[in-house]
Amino acid sequence: MAATAIELPRPEYPPPYFGAEVSSSLPPQVVGGEDEDLYGRLKSLRRQIEFLEIQEEYVKDEQKNLKRELLRAQEEVKRIQSVPLVIGQFMEMVDQNNGIVGSTTGSNYYVRILSTINRELLKPSASIALHHHSNALVDVLPPEADSSISLLSQSEKPDVTYNDSSFCGCCMSDVLPPEADSSISLLSQSEKPDVTYNDIGGCDIQKQEIREAVELPLTHHELYKQIGIDPPRGVLLYGPPGTGKTMLAKAVAHHTTAAFIRVVGSEFVQKYLGEGPRMVRDVFRLAKENAPAIIFIDEVDAIATARFDAQTGADREVQRILMELLNQGGNNMH
Repeated sequence: MAATAIELPRPEYPPPYFGAEVSSSLPPQVVGGEDEDLYGRLKSLRRQIEFLEIQEEYVKDEQKNLKRELLRAQEEVKRIQSVPLVIGQFMEMVDQNNGIVGSTTGSNYYVRILSTINRELLKPSASIALHHHSNALVDVLPPEADSSISLLSQSEKPDVTYNDSSFCGCCMSDVLPPEADSSISLLSQSEKPDVTYNDIGGCDIQKQEIREAVELPLTHHELYKQIGIDPPRGVLLYGPPGTGKTMLAKAVAHHTTAAFIRVVGSEFVQKYLGEGPRMVRDVFRLAKENAPAIIFIDEVDAIATARFDAQTGADREVQRILMELLNQGGNNMH
C-alpha cells in the first residue's frame, strides 16, 4: 500500500521581539521611567542623610555647651553654699520656684528657691539656709541641726579643701570643745564649790527648806515613794542682792553628788532669734545626759519677767526663752 503524503499547515509564529520596534509603539514618558524614579529617590535619601548628619553635629555641639553650662552652674551652687549663710525657717510654698521664709532677723521674705533643692523637704518650720545678700533659699538643713550640738571626732571631721585663692570668705577651721562655751558649764566633782551651809550666816529656815526640796529627793528618794508624793521640780530663790542666794546654790552643789550645771540667765538673750530657746534646750539635754543633775540659773530675772504685750523683736524673744524654759522644766524635770 502506497504511502499517502499529508501536507500539514505551516505554523504561524509571532514576529520576533525587538525592543526598538516594540517601544516605538509606547508613550515616550514610560521609557526609562522606573530608573529615573529610583535615581531621584537615591538623591533625596542622600540629601536627607546629609541633613541628619548636620543635625547630629549640631546636637553634639549643643550637648557640649550644655555640659559646660551644667559644670558652671554646679560650681556656682558650690560657691554660693561656701559663703556664710543665714539660717531661717521655711514658712510656705508660693509656687514651684518661690516661697516665703522667715530669717533670724525677724523679717519674712519672698525668696527664690534654688532649682537643685528637693521640694519635698520644704515643709513648714523646716530649717533652711539663705544666701547672705539675695536671701535666696540655697539649702535645707537636716532636722537635727536645729536643736542638737555635736562635737566631731578627728576621724569624723570632713575632708574638704578649697584651693581657689580668689575666693574670700569665712571657713570653719576647727571645732571648739564644749568647755569653750562659757554660758553653759558642767562642773566636775573636783571643781564644785567648797561652800558649806555653815559658811552662810543666818537663813536657817531657807537652808532647811532648800535641803528638803533639793537634797532630800536625791539622797532619800525612797521616802517620797513611801509617802506617795512627787518631789519639787524646782526652787526659786528671790531677795535683794547680797542675801545669800548664790551662796545657797553653791552649798547645794557641795553637799550633793549630782552633776551641777551653772548658767547665767542673761546669756540666754542672744543677738539672733532662736538662739536663746536653743540654748535652753541644750542645757536640759546636757542635764539629761548627766542625770541626776542640778541646774542652777543665776540672774534668772533677765528672762523671767511678767508677760506683757511685746512691741519689739527683742521683747518677744525674751518671752520665747521663758516659755521654752517652762516647757523644758515641765517635761524633763522629775
